[in-house]
Parts: sequence; structure tokens; C-alpha cells
Amino acid sequence: MGTMGSLAMLSGARALARNILSGSIRVSRSACAALPALAHPLFLARLRQCHKLDPGCGLCEPGVGLRWMIRVVKQEHRVPTARPDPLTPRRIIVGQPFDLADILDGTQDFRWFLRQDGWYSGVLDGNLVHLRQAGGFLEYRAETDLADLLGRYFRLDDDLDSARAELAAIDGRIAGLVEKHPYLRVLRQPDLWECMVAYICSANNSVVRIGKIVEMMAGQLGHPVNLGSDVRHTFPSPAVVLEAGEGELARMQLGLNRHVKIVAAAKRICDGALDLQRLAQSRVPYLQAKRELMECYGVGPKIADCIALFALDKPEAFPLDTWIRRALAAYFRGEERPVGAGLVRWAQDHFGRNAGLASQLLFGGRRMG
Repeated sequence: MGTMGSLAMLSGARALARNILSGSIRVSRSACAALPALAHPLFLARLRQCHKLDPGCGLCEPGVGLRWMIRVVKQEHRVPTARPDPLTPRRIIVGQPFDLADILDGTQDFRWFLRQDGWYSGVLDGNLVHLRQAGGFLEYRAETDLADLLGRYFRLDDDLDSARAELAAIDGRIAGLVEKHPYLRVLRQPDLWECMVAYICSANNSVVRIGKIVEMMAGQLGHPVNLGSDVRHTFPSPAVVLEAGEGELARMQLGLNRHVKIVAAAKRICDGALDLQRLAQSRVPYLQAKRELMECYGVGPKIADCIALFALDKPEAFPLDTWIRRALAAYFRGEERPVGAGLVRWAQDHFGRNAGLASQLLFGGRRMG
């Protein structure tokens, strides 16, 4: 065969390689007998599908073919896939009462802010993500597929209707709050350490100031992540915080000795004395998780309950702050209730397994009216 004939054969082999591997053509037994070059395993598998592994077709067995054809097949099979544009919105069906603006009001997770283009910007588990709501859809922009992460974060697979119905059946006063705040839900935050630091900083602090502290720590110690022109920073790991030390955090002027508390918590995690991932497992009881959290300097009962509820997925946790105390006093006026830690136990007994959701309904009802 001359040079031109060899080139024609090679060109035809390339085209055939593409068509057979894509499944756009099927190969008969007679055609197989005419193609001694098809030795690559991908071809062999495809040929077997086409004529059901005819025992009389020796060309469907390994070892038949030419080296150059194998190279052609390998080359042609590496079809580059187009990388999705991260700014192209992706959609998730919500399927529940849902109001993104109401949920991302900054009272649970403190690093969301509304951009001028109408998207919310936040950093979840090291991913910069933009969110907006379009009717019954949650739209997001990100560098990668975050559907599962967002589903867990917003608890889109949880039966929240049943949880609300249970609370409403327990107490008529809560039933009114359930009806008034249909979109309220407890977020399941993916970065357990960031959540812990945020709530260590929550004592005697405002929502706005907590967000500024967490964002400042990320900006000075985290890694930059970008999405289009939006640049944010990941939250620094316990190891990075420990390496930075109290001096570096003190220069951030976090206030109220918070730099000491944060570094102490980072040290416990790095030393293995505190394992947040283990505490988040369902087999670890709520009270055990709370007890281990409170072994950290600066973590009292209320902060431990916040971390347990928003990060460790302990739905019975009942964070008791000033707003919730006032709400309980207003909604249960005239009824005898214990004080202090006893009040938390009373609330958990009264509201049952959804005490955490009840706490947020009380908080929202008192704070937002």
C-alpha cells in the first residue's frame, strides 16, 4: 500500500474510532472481520455489544490489531469536556416553603451579604458561592457542583413540615409563630470550626460585629477564592490560627479576650482533645457533645448549644440568650418556670426533639416581631 493509501486508512480509522466509541454506529460481524486493527479494549467491548460476542469472530479477542491503531483509539477517546462557566446559574428545586432573604438574615451564619446584582455572596466549606431565589428554585453560581452541599446546608431533604406540625401540636402559642414564620429553618453549617469561632465571638456582641470579626479573620489568615470579580477568603483552619497565635489575633482587636479563647480552642482541636467531626456524628449524644464543647475556655452553655445546633446537627439543643428569655417570659406569662440551666431543660422537655427549631421561632418572634 502506498503512502496515500496508508494515510487514507489512518484517517478512516480515526473516524471509525470516534463513531464506534460514541456509539453512533453499530458494527456487524462482517464489518468486524474486515477491521483487524480494532484491538483496543474499548473497541472490543463495543464490538461484543454489536454482535453479541460471536464465538466464530476471532477478531473480538484480545491481542488482535496494530500498535498505531491502539494509539489512535487512546488519543481519540480522550475527548476534552467543556468546563462549565461558573457564572452560569445552576438550579435546585426547593420543594418547601422557602425565602432566601429571610433565611440568610445573618442571625445563624454571619458571612452572607447581598451584592448589588441581587445575588448573595458567601463562602461555604471553602467554596465561594452566589445564591438567589427564583420562585420555587434556588439558583447558585460556583466553580463546581454544590447541589448536595447546599441541600444539606438548607436542609432541603428534611421533613420540616412535620417538625413544624409537631411543635404546633405541642403548644398553641408556638403554633402562632409557626404560622407567622413559615420560612424559618435551622441551617446545617458545613465548616464546624468557623461556626465554633463565630459563636465564641457572639458573647456580648452584635450580629454585624460578629460577621466583621469572622470576615476579618478570613481576610487576614485565609486563602483567597474568587468567582468572577467577587473575591472572598476561606476561613483559616485551627492549625493556621494556632500558628498565627494570640499576638496576631490580638492585633485584629477582636475584643473581650476573644483572641485567647479562639487560640485555646484551636489548640484543643490540634492536640486531639476536641474532635468536632466526631461530635457531629449522630451516635454522639447531645449532652456529651455539649459537655465536651464546654471544656474549652470561653465556651459556656449558651455558646455550646449554638455550636451543637448550628454545626453539630443536634436538633434538641436550645440556645438560651436574652431574646429567647424575653420571648419565653412573654409567651408563657404567669406560668412557673425554672431559671438558668433548669430553664433549658424545661424547654427541651416542653418542645421535645425539635427544641432547637422552637428556640429559633421564639428568637425570630421576639426579635422581628
